[in-house]
Amino acid sequence: WQKTYNFLEQTLQIEKREEGGKQFGHKDEPSWALVTGASRGIGRALAITLARYKIPVILVARDVNRLTELSQLIERCYGVPT
Repeated sequence: WQKTYNFLEQTLQIEKREEGGKQFGHKDEPSWALVTGASRGIGRALAITLARYKIPVILVARDVNRLTELSQLIERCYGVPT
């Protein structure tokens, strides 16, 4: 998962540079990312990486307990709505 995490982080940095360092989305309307399989593995890593870039995430997973835990973690650590 570390390789995937590094890839995602590099990709988001490239896209952010191409956007001139602007946040994703428009001023009046935030962009949201839909992350499936968010309770573990690549989905979890992706959700956390997106949250680090202040991109609100919609989390989807079968394990409700892990999903709730991740949602609380993202909101508490990064101040990003889920």
